[in-house]
Amino acid sequence: MKTDYKKVFAACSSLAAGIVGYKLYQNQIAKKRIKQFKLSVKERFSSSQNILILGDSVARGCGSTNGGFGSYLVDLLQKETNKNFTLTNLGVDGLTSSGLVDIINKKETRELIIQSEIIVLNIGGNDLLEHFVSGGPLKLIKKFRNTKKAFKKNLLYIKETINTINPNAVLIANGLYNPCEESYEYFLVAERLVKLWNKTFACLDGVIVNTSDLSKDRSHWDDDIHPNEEGYKNLANIIYMELAKFI
Repeated sequence: MKTDYKKVFAACSSLAAGIVGYKLYQNQIAKKRIKQFKLSVKERFSSSQNILILGDSVARGCGSTNGGFGSYLVDLLQKETNKNFTLTNLGVDGLTSSGLVDIINKKETRELIIQSEIIVLNIGGNDLLEHFVSGGPLKLIKKFRNTKKAFKKNLLYIKETINTINPNAVLIANGLYNPCEESYEYFLVAERLVKLWNKTFACLDGVIVNTSDLSKDRSHWDDDIHPNEEGYKNLANIIYMELAKFI
Protein backbone atom coordinates (compact mmCIF):
# COMPACT_ATOMS: atom_id res chain seq x y z
CA MET A 1 0.00 0.00 0.00
CA LYS A 2 1.45 3.32 -1.09
CA THR A 3 1.61 5.99 1.57
CA ASP A 4 0.28 9.41 0.62
CA TYR A 5 2.93 11.50 2.33
CA LYS A 6 1.23 14.76 1.42
CA LYS A 7 -1.90 13.76 3.34
CA VAL A 8 0.17 12.54 6.29
CA PHE A 9 2.15 15.79 6.33
CA ALA A 10 -1.06 17.85 6.13
CA ALA A 11 -2.62 15.87 8.99
CA CYS A 12 0.49 16.26 11.14
CA SER A 13 0.66 19.98 10.37
CA SER A 14 -2.99 20.42 11.37
CA LEU A 15 -2.41 18.50 14.59
CA ALA A 16 0.67 20.56 15.43
CA ALA A 17 -1.20 23.79 14.71
CA GLY A 18 -4.02 22.61 16.94
CA ILE A 19 -1.64 21.83 19.80
CA VAL A 20 0.09 25.20 19.49
CA GLY A 21 -3.25 26.98 19.32
CA TYR A 22 -4.50 25.15 22.43
CA LYS A 23 -1.33 26.03 24.36
CA LEU A 24 -1.68 29.69 23.39
CA TYR A 25 -5.30 29.60 24.52
CA GLN A 26 -4.30 28.03 27.84
CA ASN A 27 -1.59 30.67 28.32
CA GLN A 28 -4.11 33.44 27.68
CA ILE A 29 -6.50 31.91 30.21
CA ALA A 30 -3.69 31.62 32.77
CA LYS A 31 -2.60 35.24 32.24
CA LYS A 32 -6.20 36.43 32.59
CA ARG A 33 -6.60 34.41 35.81
CA ILE A 34 -3.38 35.85 37.26
CA LYS A 35 -4.46 39.39 36.34
CA GLN A 36 -7.85 38.91 37.99
CA PHE A 37 -6.17 37.43 41.05
CA LYS A 38 -3.80 40.40 41.39
CA LEU A 39 -6.67 42.87 41.03
CA SER A 40 -8.66 40.97 43.64
CA VAL A 41 -5.76 40.93 46.12
CA LYS A 42 -5.02 44.61 45.49
CA GLU A 43 -8.64 45.53 46.21
CA ARG A 44 -8.68 43.53 49.43
CA PHE A 45 -5.22 44.72 50.44
CA SER A 46 -6.30 48.37 50.23
CA SER A 47 -8.32 47.96 53.43
CA SER A 48 -5.83 45.69 55.22
CA GLN A 49 -4.94 46.56 58.79
CA ASN A 50 -4.96 43.41 60.91
CA ILE A 51 -2.26 40.82 60.27
CA LEU A 52 -2.40 37.29 61.65
CA ILE A 53 0.62 34.98 61.49
CA LEU A 54 0.07 31.24 61.78
CA GLY A 55 2.67 28.51 61.74
CA ASP A 56 5.86 27.19 63.24
CA SER A 57 8.93 28.51 65.07
CA VAL A 58 9.95 30.65 62.09
CA ALA A 59 6.46 32.16 62.14
CA ARG A 60 6.88 32.84 65.86
CA GLY A 61 10.31 34.37 65.34
CA CYS A 62 12.58 31.88 67.11
CA GLY A 63 16.07 33.40 67.14
CA SER A 64 14.74 36.96 67.28
CA THR A 65 14.16 39.24 70.26
CA ASN A 66 12.00 41.56 68.17
CA GLY A 67 9.16 39.29 67.05
CA GLY A 68 10.73 37.82 63.93
CA PHE A 69 9.74 38.70 60.36
CA GLY A 70 6.25 39.77 61.48
CA SER A 71 7.35 42.87 63.35
CA TYR A 72 9.74 43.93 60.57
CA LEU A 73 7.02 43.37 57.96
CA VAL A 74 4.61 45.59 59.88
CA ASP A 75 7.24 48.35 60.05
CA LEU A 76 7.75 48.16 56.27
CA LEU A 77 4.01 48.20 55.53
CA GLN A 78 3.30 51.11 57.87
CA LYS A 79 6.13 53.14 56.41
CA GLU A 80 4.95 52.54 52.84
CA THR A 81 1.18 52.86 53.29
CA ASN A 82 0.95 55.35 56.20
CA LYS A 83 -1.57 53.00 57.81
CA ASN A 84 -1.48 51.45 61.25
CA PHE A 85 -1.27 47.66 61.27
CA THR A 86 -1.96 45.39 64.21
CA LEU A 87 -0.07 42.10 64.44
CA THR A 88 -1.15 38.87 66.10
CA ASN A 89 1.40 36.06 66.04
CA LEU A 90 0.23 32.52 66.86
CA GLY A 91 3.44 30.79 65.80
CA VAL A 92 4.24 27.62 67.76
CA ASP A 93 7.66 25.96 67.97
CA GLY A 94 7.72 22.55 66.30
CA LEU A 95 4.28 22.93 64.70
CA THR A 96 3.46 20.70 61.72
CA SER A 97 0.72 21.24 59.15
CA SER A 98 -1.53 18.74 60.97
CA GLY A 99 -0.94 20.73 64.16
CA LEU A 100 -1.99 23.90 62.34
CA VAL A 101 -5.21 22.15 61.28
CA ASP A 102 -5.96 21.64 64.97
CA ILE A 103 -5.14 25.25 65.82
CA ILE A 104 -7.42 26.83 63.20
CA ASN A 105 -10.29 24.71 64.49
CA LYS A 106 -10.05 26.40 67.88
CA LYS A 107 -12.69 29.02 68.63
CA GLU A 108 -10.10 31.64 69.60
CA THR A 109 -8.22 31.21 66.32
CA ARG A 110 -11.40 31.39 64.25
CA GLU A 111 -12.31 34.68 65.92
CA LEU A 112 -8.88 36.09 65.02
CA ILE A 113 -9.25 34.86 61.42
CA ILE A 114 -12.55 36.75 61.15
CA GLN A 115 -10.84 39.94 62.34
CA SER A 116 -7.79 39.68 60.06
CA GLU A 117 -7.36 41.15 56.60
CA ILE A 118 -3.94 39.55 56.03
CA ILE A 119 -3.11 35.99 57.11
CA VAL A 120 0.48 34.80 56.75
CA LEU A 121 1.33 31.09 56.88
CA ASN A 122 4.79 29.74 57.60
CA ILE A 123 4.36 25.99 57.81
CA GLY A 124 5.69 22.72 56.44
CA GLY A 125 9.30 22.60 57.55
CA ASN A 126 8.58 20.42 60.56
CA ASP A 127 6.62 17.95 58.45
CA LEU A 128 9.95 17.10 56.84
CA LEU A 129 12.23 17.84 59.76
CA GLU A 130 10.65 15.20 62.00
CA HIS A 131 11.75 12.50 59.51
CA PHE A 132 15.24 13.97 59.32
CA VAL A 133 15.56 14.04 63.11
CA SER A 134 14.35 10.45 63.52
CA GLY A 135 16.17 8.87 60.59
CA GLY A 136 18.47 11.30 58.84
CA PRO A 137 18.39 12.42 55.19
CA LEU A 138 17.72 8.94 53.79
CA LYS A 139 14.51 8.54 55.79
CA LEU A 140 13.42 12.04 54.76
CA ILE A 141 13.94 11.17 51.10
CA LYS A 142 12.09 7.87 51.51
CA LYS A 143 9.11 9.51 53.24
CA PHE A 144 9.09 12.64 51.06
CA ARG A 145 6.35 11.71 48.60
CA ASN A 146 3.79 10.59 51.20
CA THR A 147 4.66 13.50 53.49
CA LYS A 148 4.15 15.97 50.64
CA LYS A 149 0.78 14.36 49.83
CA ALA A 150 -0.37 14.66 53.46
CA PHE A 151 0.90 18.25 53.57
CA LYS A 152 -1.17 19.19 50.54
CA LYS A 153 -4.27 17.66 52.11
CA ASN A 154 -3.70 19.75 55.26
CA LEU A 155 -3.04 22.91 53.20
CA LEU A 156 -6.30 22.47 51.31
CA TYR A 157 -8.19 22.06 54.56
CA ILE A 158 -6.53 25.15 56.02
CA LYS A 159 -7.34 27.18 52.90
CA GLU A 160 -10.95 26.07 52.75
CA THR A 161 -11.45 26.73 56.46
CA ILE A 162 -9.97 30.23 56.27
CA ASN A 163 -11.95 31.03 53.10
CA THR A 164 -15.16 29.86 54.78
CA ILE A 165 -14.52 31.91 57.92
CA ASN A 166 -13.19 35.01 56.15
CA PRO A 167 -13.40 34.92 52.33
CA ASN A 168 -12.04 38.47 52.09
CA ALA A 169 -8.73 37.78 53.82
CA VAL A 170 -5.53 37.98 51.78
CA LEU A 171 -3.77 34.64 52.29
CA ILE A 172 0.04 34.68 52.11
CA ALA A 173 2.29 31.63 52.41
CA ASN A 174 6.05 31.56 52.80
CA GLY A 175 7.66 28.83 50.76
CA LEU A 176 10.28 26.64 52.40
CA TYR A 177 13.91 27.64 52.15
CA ASN A 178 16.99 25.44 52.11
CA PRO A 179 19.06 26.34 55.20
CA CYS A 180 21.90 23.94 54.32
CA GLU A 181 25.32 25.24 53.45
CA GLU A 182 26.57 24.46 49.95
CA SER A 183 29.33 22.31 51.39
CA TYR A 184 26.76 19.96 52.93
CA GLU A 185 26.74 16.49 51.33
CA TYR A 186 23.02 16.57 50.56
CA PHE A 187 22.78 20.26 49.60
CA LEU A 188 21.72 19.66 45.98
CA VAL A 189 19.25 16.98 47.05
CA ALA A 190 17.76 19.41 49.58
CA GLU A 191 17.50 22.09 46.87
CA ARG A 192 15.56 19.71 44.65
CA LEU A 193 13.23 18.56 47.42
CA VAL A 194 12.48 22.12 48.53
CA LYS A 195 11.55 23.11 44.97
CA LEU A 196 9.22 20.10 44.65
CA TRP A 197 7.73 20.80 48.07
CA ASN A 198 7.05 24.46 47.34
CA LYS A 199 4.97 23.58 44.29
CA THR A 200 2.37 22.31 46.75
CA PHE A 201 1.63 25.86 47.91
CA ALA A 202 -0.03 26.61 44.56
CA CYS A 203 -3.16 24.88 45.88
CA LEU A 204 -3.71 27.80 48.27
CA ASP A 205 -4.61 30.26 45.48
CA GLY A 206 -2.90 32.93 47.53
CA VAL A 207 0.26 35.03 47.48
CA ILE A 208 3.18 32.59 47.56
CA VAL A 209 6.47 34.02 48.74
CA ASN A 210 9.62 32.59 47.17
CA THR A 211 12.15 32.51 50.01
CA SER A 212 15.00 31.02 47.97
CA ASP A 213 16.81 34.38 48.05
CA LEU A 214 17.09 34.27 51.83
CA SER A 215 20.73 34.98 52.60
CA LYS A 216 23.02 31.96 53.00
CA ASP A 217 25.43 34.17 54.96
CA ARG A 218 25.83 32.31 58.28
CA SER A 219 25.99 35.62 60.10
CA HIS A 220 22.26 35.90 59.30
CA TRP A 221 21.40 32.64 61.09
CA ASP A 222 20.79 31.91 64.75
CA ASP A 223 21.23 28.16 64.24
CA ASP A 224 20.98 25.61 61.42
CA ILE A 225 17.26 26.33 60.87
CA HIS A 226 16.28 29.72 62.25
CA PRO A 227 17.33 33.19 61.06
CA ASN A 228 18.58 35.78 63.53
CA GLU A 229 17.57 39.46 63.53
CA GLU A 230 19.33 40.19 60.25
CA GLY A 231 17.90 37.02 58.73
CA TYR A 232 14.35 37.93 59.74
CA LYS A 233 14.82 41.43 58.35
CA ASN A 234 15.91 39.77 55.10
CA LEU A 235 12.82 37.51 55.15
CA ALA A 236 10.51 40.45 55.90
CA ASN A 237 11.95 42.33 52.92
CA ILE A 238 11.36 39.34 50.64
CA ILE A 239 7.73 39.10 51.78
CA TYR A 240 7.26 42.85 51.44
CA MET A 241 8.63 42.90 47.88
CA GLU A 242 6.02 40.31 46.95
CA LEU A 243 3.25 42.32 48.62
CA ALA A 244 4.47 45.55 47.02
CA LYS A 245 2.95 44.31 43.75
CA PHE A 246 -0.49 44.79 45.31
CA ILE A 247 0.00 48.06 47.19
